[in-house]
Amino acid sequence: MIKIIVVSVVGCCIGVILKQNCKELLLPFYIGFSVVMLIFIADKYSAEISAFTELTESFGVGDDIIGTLVKASVVSVAVKISGDICKESGNLLMQDIIELGGRVVIFTLSLPYMLQIIRLCLGLLK
Repeated sequence: MIKIIVVSVVGCCIGVILKQNCKELLLPFYIGFSVVMLIFIADKYSAEISAFTELTESFGVGDDIIGTLVKASVVSVAVKISGDICKESGNLLMQDIIELGGRVVIFTLSLPYMLQIIRLCLGLLK
């Protein structure tokens, strides 16, 4: 946890310095920094991810549902990072387009499960 905080603070300081002195390096730095942070976080919480997998297996939850949750989480993080980069560069229209695209992708991922829930409810009403 301390590593993540230290890397975050150092990254923010470097970002501020780059923003003031060398704006053309700011975007590649943000992308690289985001990748490094995701690696740190994935490494830190690998035990929790394994425990979550074991828990879902014990309840008999299918791998397709877990896969969909992971995909939706990855899309969410990618959209947030991309949107923030666009916002930082002053391209608010692109940020809105990216966020809309992310919402559509997540909705599309969840659509089969929503249809199953609706069918289940309709079956209970009959």
